[in-house]
Amino acid sequence: MKVAIPVMGTAEDSLVETRFARASTFAIVDVDSGSVEFVQNPAASAAGGAGPKAVQFLVDQGVEAVVAGQIGPNAQNALRSAGIKAYQAVGGTLKEVIEKFKAGELREI
Repeated sequence: MKVAIPVMGTAEDSLVETRFARASTFAIVDVDSGSVEFVQNPAASAAGGAGPKAVQFLVDQGVEAVVAGQIGPNAQNALRSAGIKAYQAVGGTLKEVIEKFKAGELREI
C-alpha cells in the first residue's frame, strides 16, 4: 500500500507538514516494502484548487491513503471521490508517523 505524507524535507527525520495540498513535498511510502520516494507537489503553488490538484497527482502516483495534519474540504471531497483514505497525524517526523500508521494508531478523517 502506498501512503502519501506531506513533509518539510527529504529525509526520514523530516517533520510532517501540517498542511496537505500546499505542502511543497510529499513522501510516498510503500508500507509493504518500506521504500520512500520524495516528490514535489505540483499543486503547492496553484492559484486555486490546490486540494483537488494535489489529490489527482497522488492518484496518478498510485497512492491509496494520505496522512496529514489538516486537509481542506475540497481535498477531502476529492480524496473520497478517488477512494483514498485519509488519516490525521499532528506533529512528529516522517519515520514516527509511518510507525504509527503501521501500528493502526492514527485516526481516520
